[in-house]
Amino acid sequence: MLILLQLKEEGEALRTSCVSSICPVEHFEFQLKSVRTCTSCGLQVSRVEDFNHLSINLRSTLAHSLHAYFQPTDIEISCECEQGCRASEVQEFSTLPRVLILHVMRFDMLDYGEKLKDRMDIPAQLDLSDFPGVASLGKQSSGSTSFQASPRSSLRPGKTS
Repeated sequence: MLILLQLKEEGEALRTSCVSSICPVEHFEFQLKSVRTCTSCGLQVSRVEDFNHLSINLRSTLAHSLHAYFQPTDIEISCECEQGCRASEVQEFSTLPRVLILHVMRFDMLDYGEKLKDRMDIPAQLDLSDFPGVASLGKQSSGSTSFQASPRSSLRPGKTS
């Protein structure tokens, strides 16, 4: 994914020069909104972060991997209430990319970095409308929430019927 960062830097450098160009990395960029909720007082803190890919764990299907990524996670925090240091964090799409890059992590770090040899079913078309935040995005823009798999198993926006 370092190549995407380098491409973005070069695209920004070209943009500041006399040459008219569009950075190709813009097609991969999207935002995720992260909401942390203190388990002691219920205080919620949200932030939006920029991404150009998602790193997902290997599961039997791509949909299972994505659903696992968006499940709430327990984390340690420092809250203003000073009563607890535990929180629940959930993520949702704030924007969608034109091209979605998924990095499937095929190594089990809990088992001495063993490579997983399981197969993952990748559908010809992936509909993201069931994932957190996507339903509200579809109402705000005319962008597609469906992605088609390319021969290299990357997912690109597709036409919805």
